[in-house]
Amino acid sequence: MELSSKLLKEIYRYDGIAGKLYYRVKTASRVIVGDEVGSYNDGYLQTQLFGKMLKVHRIIWKMEHDENPEQVDHINHIRNDNRIENLRNVSSQVNMMNLSKSKRNKLGINGVYEEKIGSKIKYVSSIRVNGKILGKKRFDTIGEAVEHRNYLYDKHGFHENHGI
Repeated sequence: MELSSKLLKEIYRYDGIAGKLYYRVKTASRVIVGDEVGSYNDGYLQTQLFGKMLKVHRIIWKMEHDENPEQVDHINHIRNDNRIENLRNVSSQVNMMNLSKSKRNKLGINGVYEEKIGSKIKYVSSIRVNGKILGKKRFDTIGEAVEHRNYLYDKHGFHENHGI
Protein backbone atom coordinates (compact mmCIF):
# COMPACT_ATOMS: atom_id res chain seq x y z
CA MET A 1 0.00 0.00 0.00
CA GLU A 2 1.42 3.35 -1.08
CA LEU A 3 1.11 5.87 1.74
CA SER A 4 0.33 9.24 0.22
CA SER A 5 1.18 12.45 2.01
CA LYS A 6 -2.56 13.23 1.97
CA LEU A 7 -3.38 9.99 3.84
CA LEU A 8 -0.54 10.58 6.31
CA LYS A 9 -1.84 14.11 6.99
CA GLU A 10 -5.27 12.64 7.74
CA ILE A 11 -3.74 10.22 10.27
CA TYR A 12 -1.04 12.44 11.81
CA ARG A 13 -0.50 16.08 12.72
CA TYR A 14 3.03 17.44 12.46
CA ASP A 15 4.22 20.18 14.82
CA GLY A 16 7.14 21.64 12.88
CA ILE A 17 8.37 23.83 15.73
CA ALA A 18 8.75 20.91 18.15
CA GLY A 19 9.48 18.40 15.40
CA LYS A 20 6.87 16.02 16.78
CA LEU A 21 4.13 13.93 15.22
CA TYR A 22 0.72 13.44 16.89
CA TYR A 23 -2.22 11.14 16.20
CA ARG A 24 -5.27 12.76 14.58
CA VAL A 25 -7.20 9.49 14.53
CA LYS A 26 -7.19 6.19 16.38
CA THR A 27 -5.03 3.73 14.40
CA ALA A 28 -4.94 0.93 17.00
CA SER A 29 -6.71 0.01 20.22
CA ARG A 30 -3.97 1.47 22.45
CA VAL A 31 -3.61 4.72 20.46
CA ILE A 32 -5.01 7.87 22.05
CA VAL A 33 -5.88 10.72 19.68
CA GLY A 34 -3.61 13.68 20.44
CA ASP A 35 -0.72 11.58 21.82
CA GLU A 36 2.75 11.82 20.35
CA VAL A 37 3.51 9.14 17.76
CA GLY A 38 6.23 6.58 18.21
CA SER A 39 8.36 4.47 20.45
CA TYR A 40 12.13 4.40 20.49
CA ASN A 41 14.25 1.90 18.62
CA ASP A 42 17.98 2.60 18.53
CA GLY A 43 17.33 6.27 19.27
CA TYR A 44 14.86 6.72 16.41
CA LEU A 45 11.11 7.07 16.87
CA GLN A 46 9.09 4.49 14.98
CA THR A 47 5.46 3.49 14.73
CA GLN A 48 3.34 0.79 13.20
CA LEU A 49 0.78 1.64 10.54
CA PHE A 50 -1.24 -0.90 8.56
CA GLY A 51 1.01 -3.67 9.92
CA LYS A 52 4.23 -2.02 8.77
CA MET A 53 6.93 -0.47 11.00
CA LEU A 54 7.76 3.08 9.90
CA LYS A 55 10.35 5.57 11.10
CA VAL A 56 8.71 8.80 12.23
CA HIS A 57 11.30 10.98 10.46
CA ARG A 58 10.47 9.26 7.15
CA ILE A 59 6.74 9.89 7.72
CA ILE A 60 7.46 13.56 8.41
CA TRP A 61 9.57 13.86 5.27
CA LYS A 62 6.82 12.28 3.16
CA MET A 63 4.16 14.56 4.71
CA GLU A 64 6.19 17.72 4.15
CA HIS A 65 7.72 16.98 0.72
CA ASP A 66 5.33 14.42 -0.82
CA GLU A 67 8.22 12.15 -1.78
CA ASN A 68 9.67 8.89 -0.51
CA PRO A 69 13.18 9.69 0.67
CA GLU A 70 16.15 7.47 -0.11
CA GLN A 71 17.76 8.23 3.27
CA VAL A 72 16.74 10.84 5.82
CA ASP A 73 19.79 12.34 7.50
CA HIS A 74 19.49 13.99 10.91
CA ILE A 75 21.91 16.84 10.27
CA ASN A 76 22.75 17.45 13.94
CA HIS A 77 23.03 13.69 14.71
CA ILE A 78 20.18 13.81 17.25
CA ARG A 79 18.00 10.90 16.18
CA ASN A 80 14.78 12.16 17.72
CA ASP A 81 15.14 15.78 16.52
CA ASN A 82 12.57 15.58 13.73
CA ARG A 83 12.27 19.29 12.95
CA ILE A 84 12.13 19.54 9.17
CA GLU A 85 15.14 21.90 9.10
CA ASN A 86 17.20 19.14 10.76
CA LEU A 87 16.23 16.55 8.14
CA ARG A 88 17.50 16.13 4.61
CA ASN A 89 16.89 13.56 1.91
CA VAL A 90 20.25 12.24 0.80
CA SER A 91 21.78 9.22 -0.86
CA SER A 92 23.26 6.50 1.30
CA GLN A 93 26.73 7.70 0.25
CA VAL A 94 26.05 11.29 1.36
CA ASN A 95 24.49 10.06 4.60
CA MET A 96 27.78 8.26 5.37
CA MET A 97 29.51 11.65 5.09
CA ASN A 98 27.66 12.94 8.15
CA LEU A 99 28.25 10.25 10.76
CA SER A 100 28.81 10.74 14.47
CA LYS A 101 32.22 9.97 15.90
CA SER A 102 32.74 6.24 16.30
CA LYS A 103 32.69 4.91 19.86
CA ARG A 104 35.71 2.76 18.91
CA ASN A 105 37.76 5.84 18.04
CA LYS A 106 40.68 5.88 20.52
CA LEU A 107 41.99 9.36 19.66
CA GLY A 108 38.55 10.95 19.56
CA ILE A 109 39.23 12.31 16.07
CA ASN A 110 37.49 10.84 13.03
CA GLY A 111 39.77 9.99 10.14
CA VAL A 112 42.94 9.95 12.25
CA TYR A 113 44.52 7.03 14.09
CA GLU A 114 47.85 6.06 15.61
CA GLU A 115 50.17 3.60 13.94
CA LYS A 116 53.32 2.28 15.57
CA ILE A 117 56.22 1.92 13.17
CA GLY A 118 59.14 0.35 15.01
CA SER A 119 59.59 2.47 18.12
CA LYS A 120 57.95 5.55 16.60
CA ILE A 121 54.29 6.56 16.62
CA LYS A 122 52.87 8.09 13.46
CA TYR A 123 49.44 9.62 12.99
CA VAL A 124 47.60 8.35 9.95
CA SER A 125 44.95 10.39 8.17
CA SER A 126 42.52 8.93 5.63
CA ILE A 127 38.86 8.89 4.69
CA ARG A 128 36.50 6.28 3.27
CA VAL A 129 34.37 7.12 0.23
CA ASN A 130 32.26 4.47 -1.54
CA GLY A 131 34.03 1.79 0.50
CA LYS A 132 37.48 2.90 -0.67
CA ILE A 133 40.15 4.38 1.59
CA LEU A 134 41.41 7.64 0.11
CA GLY A 135 44.25 10.03 0.89
CA LYS A 136 46.05 7.80 3.40
CA LYS A 137 49.15 9.59 4.72
CA ARG A 138 51.34 9.34 7.82
CA PHE A 139 52.33 12.36 9.89
CA ASP A 140 54.54 13.09 12.89
CA THR A 141 51.87 15.12 14.71
CA ILE A 142 48.15 14.84 15.29
CA GLY A 143 47.74 18.44 14.10
CA GLU A 144 49.22 17.67 10.69
CA ALA A 145 47.03 14.58 10.36
CA VAL A 146 43.87 16.52 11.30
CA GLU A 147 44.76 19.28 8.82
CA HIS A 148 45.12 16.68 6.06
CA ARG A 149 41.87 14.97 7.08
CA ASN A 150 40.04 18.34 6.97
CA TYR A 151 41.42 18.93 3.48
CA LEU A 152 40.09 15.50 2.42
CA TYR A 153 36.68 16.20 3.97
CA ASP A 154 36.40 19.48 2.04
CA LYS A 155 37.64 17.92 -1.19
CA HIS A 156 35.14 15.06 -1.06
CA GLY A 157 32.11 17.00 0.26
CA PHE A 158 31.78 15.68 3.80
CA HIS A 159 29.23 17.48 5.98
CA GLU A 160 30.67 19.90 8.53
CA ASN A 161 29.08 17.84 11.35
CA HIS A 162 30.79 14.60 10.28
CA GLY A 163 32.68 13.09 13.18
CA ILE A 164 31.15 15.28 15.84
